[in-house]
Amino acid sequence: MSQDLSDLSDLSDTEMVEFFSDERDSDFEVSTAPSLFSQDALSDLIRDLDLSKERSELLASRLKEKHLLSQGTKITCYRDREKVNKVGTLNFHAICLWDSRAKKDHWLKKDWPLRNNMSVGKQNIINPPLVSRDKIILPPLHIKLGFMKQYVKALNKTGPCFEYLSRKFPGLSKEKLKAGIFDGSQIRLLMKDNNFIHSMNDLEAADWKSFLLW
Repeated sequence: MSQDLSDLSDLSDTEMVEFFSDERDSDFEVSTAPSLFSQDALSDLIRDLDLSKERSELLASRLKEKHLLSQGTKITCYRDREKVNKVGTLNFHAICLWDSRAKKDHWLKKDWPLRNNMSVGKQNIINPPLVSRDKIILPPLHIKLGFMKQYVKALNKTGPCFEYLSRKFPGLSKEKLKAGIFDGSQIRLLMKDNNFIHSMNDLEAADWKSFLLW
């Protein structure tokens, strides 16, 4: 017995032994203490709930009234969150390519000057694409529809190009034509129509060629 006790006395020199408790143990107790929100946890909750700046501050103030915020958690930091959260606040069409020379200005610069070289299909990138353009699958139809809509809305409504569209699709109303509402079959028909490009001016033709390259 003394030998056993001496063995137990040597446990102080060994590694700490951890014991875990669960609901089946007789001495198990459920903690009822509230779990306080840290700044990161509060920001995650606000992002999950998709709250505006005003509602974010309101939620944070209510949690503070209930003493559910940890020490140092600020409730007014969401007033100017657009200055910190730049990702997702700018439209992607307003920025240049991810691999462009202006990479450091992607989320800082909104208005970009016109390029000196306006060659259709050529972009100011550092590295050449990994896959040749002729092997790239056409973008999904909803992207094509969006491109076509923007193209037609930018046309001169009294010009020959818009008049050609009116003659090409007599079943479409003027309102739909002006709004650029086309379906996939109509877009494919225009892409195969060689006479369509002859009704355009130089700028419209360059935009249309750029559309065909996508």
